[in-house]
Amino acid sequence: PPMVPSRSMKTVLMTKCEAPFSRIKQLIPLNCFHYMSVMRFQPSEHFRRSISSPHGSWRVFLSDTLINDFKMQVLYIPCYWFKKNKPLVEEYIMTKAMQAALITHYKQAVPEIQNVPLPTVRPNDVLVRIVAASINPIDLKTKDGKLRLLLKYQMPLILGSDFSGIVTKVGTNVTRFKVGDAVFGRPQKDRIGTFADFLAIDQHDIALKPSRLTFEEAAALPLVSLTSYQALHDLMHLTPGQKILIQAGAGGVGTVAIQIAKALGAEVATTTSSQNIAFVKSLGADHVIDYHRVPFQDVLSDYDG
Repeated sequence: PPMVPSRSMKTVLMTKCEAPFSRIKQLIPLNCFHYMSVMRFQPSEHFRRSISSPHGSWRVFLSDTLINDFKMQVLYIPCYWFKKNKPLVEEYIMTKAMQAALITHYKQAVPEIQNVPLPTVRPNDVLVRIVAASINPIDLKTKDGKLRLLLKYQMPLILGSDFSGIVTKVGTNVTRFKVGDAVFGRPQKDRIGTFADFLAIDQHDIALKPSRLTFEEAAALPLVSLTSYQALHDLMHLTPGQKILIQAGAGGVGTVAIQIAKALGAEVATTTSSQNIAFVKSLGADHVIDYHRVPFQDVLSDYDG
């Protein structure tokens, strides 16, 4: 609720903080507030109290809010104290709940933003605060249920696979990363959920974010990079000197596949439209075919893949 100016009390800016009230009471030093009482109310019902402190009279607003299975309370505290102790408060809040984009059934038109519990961190996991996440065709197919014969998910389901972010917690067995590391990656199919504030992911499914990439750029890489690398390296066993055709060189997979193929020493041909010829050449393509004008089979021969 808004502050109401009053002659009988000092009017100050207030800030809202969602967290279990008993814990917030412990965080606030005694020399700031002489006392606070834990009260229980119906949702949307507000309690107002003026309390004394060495800094004058303050007005505190307290209300209950139901967030899924959490019994949370909203506390309004003086801005001067919150700004000074914000990291401490946020650190506690972040251990309780987060926001996520999820679906409750297949073919749902738009994912819903809801408050949900933070994911459980397993011994080999790191907890990552998501900074950026990218959307891929597989996310849309998952939302529409087109993959449910292959991938069995329970509802509600948090969508998203590609991400970048900051490590905020590490499991007991984690040795490769530490709190504060900037990382990017793609979780296993049974642990998707990057369209959220936080993600728990196995340490072997992430890598340190290259310092020259932004978080947005890094979040766009995992799916297309893994697709390209697995196809060229793991399946085709591409070797130096081999010749390969990469269709749609200006597409998401194509832009990465050209660069990986060149790094593996292959001779690369690709198809694209005339407006992207210069672009795919800048990626390293040796031969570029405008598929609007020339069928690739008319100009290419003796290719390995």
